[in-house]
Amino acid sequence: MEPHKYHKFDPANAARLLSDDRAHMHPPAEALAMLDLHPGQVVADVGCGPGFLTIPLARLVQPGGQVFALDIRPEMLALLRGRLAAEGLAATVWDPRVVSPPDPEMLADAAGHRLVVTVEDGVRFGGAGMFLTDALASWALGEGRQTPPVTNLGVPRAYVAQGRPDDLLAELGLDGPGVAASVRQQVDRMSSARPARTANPRTEAADEAVTRSEVNEQR
Repeated sequence: MEPHKYHKFDPANAARLLSDDRAHMHPPAEALAMLDLHPGQVVADVGCGPGFLTIPLARLVQPGGQVFALDIRPEMLALLRGRLAAEGLAATVWDPRVVSPPDPEMLADAAGHRLVVTVEDGVRFGGAGMFLTDALASWALGEGRQTPPVTNLGVPRAYVAQGRPDDLLAELGLDGPGVAASVRQQVDRMSSARPARTANPRTEAADEAVTRSEVNEQR
């Protein structure tokens, strides 16, 4: 059986994803109304592209909420960050090339998030992600701040048969869709742990929203 192949949309055609025709055929407001979102919730926009739904989502969950915008194409995330900046919204991406010593600014930024995810294509146990997790805990303790939950993704400490790098990463859940699925699972757990709301307190969209693509990525 031929393995499933993921379709990758050409970023050169990203304008089609933001066109007026698409907005007319698939109005974001109507689609998001079915989700009954409230301020303070955490949402994952998996396969966000250039942000057709990301920005409307961010406004709906403010104040106090977060949107994790995930896409396997870096070009799409770059387009989204540009759109967010143009609208006065904030987005952060960390792709550290050196983890020792850790960047204090990166640790301070990570400590302000509700979820930190480290991703590496090396061995997870004793790897860069766990090193940064310890560094974050030490930094937060010294600053008197609470350490956010951290998920470390990487190669397991077990025998891995040889193969094409792309195939191995997909098998281990370290390709784009695999990482997105792991983050979505964590976000779902966080959302389900929140107290149920009995009313919709939303009265107007916030002026600012914070959208996170990947809080902390290590390749």
